[in-house]
Amino acid sequence: NYLTKDEINLHKNFGISHILSISGLHAGLIYSLIIFVLGNFNIGRRYSTVIALFFIYLYAYILGFPPSILRVLFMLTITTIAIILKKPWDNLNTLFLSMFFMLLINPLQIYSIGFQFTYLATFVIILFNKKIDIFVKNKILKIIILNIIIYLFMLPLTAFYFNEITLNFIIGALFILPIYIIVVVLGFLSIIFYMMRFI
Repeated sequence: NYLTKDEINLHKNFGISHILSISGLHAGLIYSLIIFVLGNFNIGRRYSTVIALFFIYLYAYILGFPPSILRVLFMLTITTIAIILKKPWDNLNTLFLSMFFMLLINPLQIYSIGFQFTYLATFVIILFNKKIDIFVKNKILKIIILNIIIYLFMLPLTAFYFNEITLNFIIGALFILPIYIIVVVLGFLSIIFYMMRFI
């Protein structure tokens, strides 16, 4: 509501429009930041993950449980249970298990654009994350490379649904995306530290 149509189209042309939407990335950042802050107060890993998961459920409820948030919600729930029970877990198996639960609730979600995009993007992240770690040590550079790979894998879906392909995403990934990520992280940190004033 705060952006003009031209500004939205500009983000789309640079392949970074997903930053403007409520996505699993934001939920994952909130989850990680809560665990990080609680860890600094010497709260154990199991307790901090449960508290963080509670806030993600609250976050998902406020947003109306969109597919991208439901996906990360199921994955974080499975991961948290594994941490509490001190059991090993695999990210790829967790992803497909969350997909199974979502389709069990509503099988027609398989035709949802949001469902297809969020699961494809997460699958690519899990598939390439550790491989990129071998060659790239810089975190920002890793995020940029990963974003380019994700966009390349999503090109067929983008072309199918929106009838357009743009190569400006390289500029967006190299120059704009890192700034957005820093702003989002600082924004979440400022909210957490502001709330801590009332504790």
